[in-house]
Amino acid sequence: LTPAEKFALGRPAACKFPADKGRCQYNLTRYFYNAQTYYCGAFLYGGCDGNGNNFDTLRNCRIRCGEWYQAKKDVCLDPPQNIWCPHWPTFFDMWYFNYETKKCEMFLHNGCTNDQNVFATCLE
Repeated sequence: LTPAEKFALGRPAACKFPADKGRCQYNLTRYFYNAQTYYCGAFLYGGCDGNGNNFDTLRNCRIRCGEWYQAKKDVCLDPPQNIWCPHWPTFFDMWYFNYETKKCEMFLHNGCTNDQNVFATCLE
């Protein structure tokens, strides 16, 4: 294995997904991990659907998938912090892994927080 391939091993499966604009028509700047280049980069997100390789900041992409990734911290241990966000009043059906019940659960997410335990589908 090359050093870059070793670096990429062990990352969450969502980090291997391509950038996905989703089916909505907003043009929100988001960040994704490019598994071919081993770097996080920007893309335009439509505002709904897509996949788990979708981060609100470059920093969060790097923490989850990039050079700051640490396998010791499992993001699924933390429940989503779905706080009120006056600048983002729209809610979306999203999924999170409930560590206590060991099941995926649907909830209404406003996209306003930096939560990493938030997924577009239960399969992610």
